[in-house]
Amino acid sequence: MDVLDLLLNLRAKGTTITLDDTANTLRLRGKTENLTAQDKDLIRTHKTALMDFIRTERVKQKDYATIPPVPAQPDYALSDGQRRLWYLSQADENAVTYNIPSVLELTGPLDAGLFEHAINSVIERHEILRTVFRENAQGEPRQHVLSASELAFRLRYSDLSAHPNGDDQVRAEVHQDLAVAFHLGQGPLLRASLFQLATDRHVFYYNMHHIISDGWSMQLLTKDVLTSYLALVQGQENVLEPLKIQYKDYAAWHLQQLSGDSLHTLENYWKEKFTGELPIMQLPSSKTRPALLTHNGAFHTIALDQATTHQLRHLSQQLGGTLFMGLLACLKGMLYRYTGQEDMVIGSPIAGREHSELEDQLGFYVNTLALRTQFSGQDSFEALFERVKATTLGAFQHQLYPFDRLVETVGLRRDPSRSPLFDVMLNLQSADATSTRAAQEANSLASADFVISQEVASKFDLSFRCHEQPDALSIRMEYNTDVLDSFFIEQFGRHFTDFVAAILRDSTQPVGRIDYLSEEEKNSLPLTNTETDFASSTGSLLAEFGAVVLAHGSRVAVRGRSGSRLTYAELDAQSSQLA
Repeated sequence: MDVLDLLLNLRAKGTTITLDDTANTLRLRGKTENLTAQDKDLIRTHKTALMDFIRTERVKQKDYATIPPVPAQPDYALSDGQRRLWYLSQADENAVTYNIPSVLELTGPLDAGLFEHAINSVIERHEILRTVFRENAQGEPRQHVLSASELAFRLRYSDLSAHPNGDDQVRAEVHQDLAVAFHLGQGPLLRASLFQLATDRHVFYYNMHHIISDGWSMQLLTKDVLTSYLALVQGQENVLEPLKIQYKDYAAWHLQQLSGDSLHTLENYWKEKFTGELPIMQLPSSKTRPALLTHNGAFHTIALDQATTHQLRHLSQQLGGTLFMGLLACLKGMLYRYTGQEDMVIGSPIAGREHSELEDQLGFYVNTLALRTQFSGQDSFEALFERVKATTLGAFQHQLYPFDRLVETVGLRRDPSRSPLFDVMLNLQSADATSTRAAQEANSLASADFVISQEVASKFDLSFRCHEQPDALSIRMEYNTDVLDSFFIEQFGRHFTDFVAAILRDSTQPVGRIDYLSEEEKNSLPLTNTETDFASSTGSLLAEFGAVVLAHGSRVAVRGRSGSRLTYAELDAQSSQLA
């Protein structure tokens, strides 16, 4: 195996390798529990080559090795991602789209005064929480870092212990706050509330603008606040070490990385990946897509049980990849069966913290990878997996290139009814117990999610948010309710889990022949004869429906409650009009 491929494969599993020059050995960092015995053998076998590669890369990328603090100045440059969000946030329709909320139920005794003190200590530690965004004389947005006194952050406290419906009141107040836009030029860009529901039961709610935060940051903020609070309870101050750098330093460093030969290498890779006609996902829908993109959403949750998750991870590792790659290949195969498309782009967020100095930083580091795969429905699942793996590893290797620049580079003609480049997103997050572990070990305070609503702001037509849990893989399917309906989502969820199960039974079968229909569904379809082998289909749902129309166009396809009927031919004609 090529050393670079090995390093990229390890990174995809959440593990990085560093070189300890003092001990002249390699150090593993990150999610080492994801490594298989085969991975460890490969590391041992290629130890010398890995050390030589890392030393060579250090010389080639000496400017990459350290992120230097920038000199103090009145204001600072925005990162690429921040610049995009700043411009998007100026539009009234996007005023609250980029609010990121977190709602946690805290169980155990809690001192509200010390809790606010803990939050303030975290705000003092992370400059980005004290940052606002203002235009200079040239109309360019710049970062301004405020002092704690200038920021004037306050934790809102509400005692609802005597309220007859305290939980519902919390939900109502959270909904009200979510509808309030942040003022990027004034701040704070963090709002927080603590609701007391009983002596030992509280709800901690906070809301941040995406321009200063991302998913990793939300988890880290929770961890830092709880760690600081528990230390204060025990009479300790400042248990969190000062940060060596701040977000403004990263922004300047990242902009410097996107220059010269490095920029050309990144740009050329992504240009090549997106040559030719770009695919548009054509999900079947009973709804007419609005002329302008909306963000009205809801979600539906499905799960892969522990055994299925273990089998999928094992299969992925056998094929030289990761669980994420396995899920991505399964999703692309399922989407092929629904659309017949053999060229598709699925987006996936990446933490953007490949540099070791960024792990403990709050801020907007996340980047989006547009993962384009071209394949055939005649390919086996294993062949599709290989294509997905190659796409993913290549994208990881070139992840420094901002998604916004990619959109500009490919010269995409903007469709105001769609997101640029892709409409479907996949995200996999490992179970992160770091935010509650310290509290649980102290046996004084425990946290858990507090569900607010089934409604969400959906940035894409369909998003798969996968969370690894000890006993299952939870998949939250978020969807745009103006584009897709709940019936479609629930059906897709059932089909997806059955599709995965069929793959695990035989991963060598062609993607177009994988049987994911239930017996009830098979029996309800009037195909050419009752002996039809449903697994023998080589097309998508649309192609299969077309075959049914040709064979049984005069048969009744849909019966309404009022007694109205549509034949397959009539249904086909009306659906064509919608399309």
